[in-house]
Amino acid sequence: MVGTFTGHTRKLNGVAWVGGDRIVSASDDKTLKLWSVADQRELGTFTGHTSGVRCVCWLGDHRIASGGEDETVKIWDIETQRCLGTLTGHTHSVWCVISLGDRLDGRFVKTISQSLVCGNTHRAYWPCQLCGFIGRRTNC
Repeated sequence: MVGTFTGHTRKLNGVAWVGGDRIVSASDDKTLKLWSVADQRELGTFTGHTSGVRCVCWLGDHRIASGGEDETVKIWDIETQRCLGTLTGHTHSVWCVISLGDRLDGRFVKTISQSLVCGNTHRAYWPCQLCGFIGRRTNC
C-alpha cells in the first residue's frame, strides 16, 4: 500500500490516474481532488458540481472529465482546477465517463447515465474540445 489520502468529507466514488504521480478522486461531497501519490498530499480541489460526483476520467492534455448526480459532465483543466465547460442533456445521474482516446483522435468522451424510472441506459458521445460540443453546452 502506498498510503492513505484524506480530504473528502463524504463517500469516494471514483479515482483516475492523471499522469506522473498524480491521481484525481471524485466524491459525494460534490468535489474532485487532485493528489500527489508520492507524498500523499492534496494538490487542489475542483468545485462546481451541485450534487455528488460519480466518476472521473483522464482526457490527456491536462484535462479531465467528471460526471455527476447533477446530470452534467464537466471538463476541467487539472493545472488550474478551472472548469472549461459543462455538458448537459442527461436526465439522470451520470455514472460513467470514458475517454475514447485515439479511437476518435482523443476528442470524445462517452457518458452513461441510468434512468431511474424505466431502467433504460442513456448513452451520449461528447467532443471534449470547447469549440465543438455536441448536444447542449453551458458555461460553468
